[in-house]
Amino acid sequence: MPIHDDDLQFEQELRRFTPREVAPLPARRSVPRWWPAVIAAGLLLVFGSGLLWRQHRGDEHVPFSKKTTFSTLTLGQSQAALLKGPSLDAAIDELERESRLKDKKPVQGSQTAFKVLGRDEL
Repeated sequence: MPIHDDDLQFEQELRRFTPREVAPLPARRSVPRWWPAVIAAGLLLVFGSGLLWRQHRGDEHVPFSKKTTFSTLTLGQSQAALLKGPSLDAAIDELERESRLKDKKPVQGSQTAFKVLGRDEL
């Protein structure tokens, strides 16, 4: 296969080629080796103090459901309290006082709905 003049000319051009000098890469700003350790220590300090604070804050921040006990109140009981009391506030106070006197201790042998529904009997 004969070599064309274009190929010879291309080879001559390639032999004359000299690459340009490349500019140096910009200096990389390196993060000091101790910086990640400082960040990790700070995070541990924040989370650790948060956990300690949460443990020692006491009973004042107990969720609403743990502070309050609810008792059932029928429409008839509320009507009777309203008729018996001199005002709405007095009736509410009386109902609250009565509900505190009733201890909702479970009767021996009684079962909760969760226990009954949680059985694996089919």
